[in-house]
Amino acid sequence: ANHRQNLDRCLSGLSSCDLSQLTPAELNSVADSAKKRNFTKCMSGSSTCDPTRLSKEEAVTVKEEYHHRNLAKCLSVSPSCDPLSLSKSELQQVRTAFHQKNVDECLRGAANCDPTALSEKERAEVKAAAKRRHVDDCRSNLPACSPLDCPASDAAEVQAARHTGNREHCMRGLP
Repeated sequence: ANHRQNLDRCLSGLSSCDLSQLTPAELNSVADSAKKRNFTKCMSGSSTCDPTRLSKEEAVTVKEEYHHRNLAKCLSVSPSCDPLSLSKSELQQVRTAFHQKNVDECLRGAANCDPTALSEKERAEVKAAAKRRHVDDCRSNLPACSPLDCPASDAAEVQAARHTGNREHCMRGLP
């Protein structure tokens, strides 16, 4: 039972493994297991990967996987993206993704929006979205609302929402 437990520890790569207790066949199994664990670590991008222990074929596979992971990071506009390892066409894909993320941020009124990177059409869409958000704020009787900035077409609805909100505050004894 002790021998089997030691073998299991060795196959799992645990430091409590006693290699001196293993047969030559078991040592080969342990070495194969260690190579497989290392390959798995390399494929997942682990910092504990030892690339010097990879076969040529494994190294090619790991490099391809790194490239795919990096491209995915770049397309999701991750700060850990390495743009220098991208091809020209991949870099263009990333630029498009980055631009679209900026448009989305601008449309939702985020502080990290860069309006200078928007086209005229996108700027018009962003302005329209900002007006809709403002009207929604007014309809919801939020403090950010400035009724004077609402379009005339929404004025009656905004006024009714403010009146309803004021009535509810009065009924609850709020200022």
